[in-house]
Amino acid sequence: MAGKKQIKWMLWCFLLFLIVKFYASVTYNVGFIEQAVVTDAHIVSINKKTIGYTANVSFLTLHATPIEAKVFSLTKPLVGELVSVKYNPIIPVLLEKNSFLETWFDVFITAVLILSIILLLYIIKICSCWKRDRNKKIRQTGNHIYTKFKVVEAVLKVQKDGKHPYQIISSWHNRKDNKEYFFKSEYLWSNPVDYILDQTIVVLIDNKDVKKYVMDLSFLPENIY
Repeated sequence: MAGKKQIKWMLWCFLLFLIVKFYASVTYNVGFIEQAVVTDAHIVSINKKTIGYTANVSFLTLHATPIEAKVFSLTKPLVGELVSVKYNPIIPVLLEKNSFLETWFDVFITAVLILSIILLLYIIKICSCWKRDRNKKIRQTGNHIYTKFKVVEAVLKVQKDGKHPYQIISSWHNRKDNKEYFFKSEYLWSNPVDYILDQTIVVLIDNKDVKKYVMDLSFLPENIY
């Protein structure tokens, strides 16, 4: 699993690709529609796709030239059925079903993907800001507790540049509810075990919820983060 920065970078790259694809598709469709010739075509055969169908059709051009080509259809056509198509008079094998939905379906799907990725990036940004503000509040108003260092654990499910991050894990026994709580640090990209000289690690917890906390890592050098 990639780190958050890698995921965001991949999303931005994919978003850029989709924007270029969207522009190219719109430009192509507009140019195609402007010069397209509408005619009737016979369905010769059909093939099921993941979305919609590909139909092999035959028709005659304005110059009575017989053409066989493929056309995309969202609904299942019938073999022998007569359908309205529009084709490029210069390259007749470039044709589409004479339907607004089929013509702009690819553009519509691309637009939905673009909006979805923008929304996802926005949610990631909001969650990141929310977590940063929450941690800031906990640092300012949270209760200090002294936890016992347990272990440094490699997080194998996360990877960045071929490296796995580490987390410091500590525990604390709450006498009020007689329960033991475990705390994990944020991701550390170098093994911090050599810097843990004290078995006691300070953790700041929310006044109302012990599960909301920030581990004090001020004893570590900055280049470990």
